[in-house]
Amino acid sequence: MNSSNSSRAMRAAPGVTVNQKEVVRLLSQRFGDGLIYMTDDTDQEILRHAVETGLVSSDGQLTPAGYRVLKRSIRD
Repeated sequence: MNSSNSSRAMRAAPGVTVNQKEVVRLLSQRFGDGLIYMTDDTDQEILRHAVETGLVSSDGQLTPAGYRVLKRSIRD
C-alpha cells in the first residue's frame, strides 16, 4: 500500500478515525470461511467502518470489495 493511502485516516463514527492500515489488518483476520475474526474490543469500530464502507457484510463475511482491498494492499 502506498504511503498516501496507508496514512489516510477514514471516518468510522463521530469522533473516531480509522486508519486504512487498521482496516487492512482487520480484513486479513479471516480464515477459509471468509468470516472476519476480531482479536480484541478495539476492532469493533474498525469492523463497523468496514461494514459501513461495504468491505465486510453485515453478517461478518469479507465482501468482494474487501478482497480487492486486501489484494491491493499485498500488491502495493
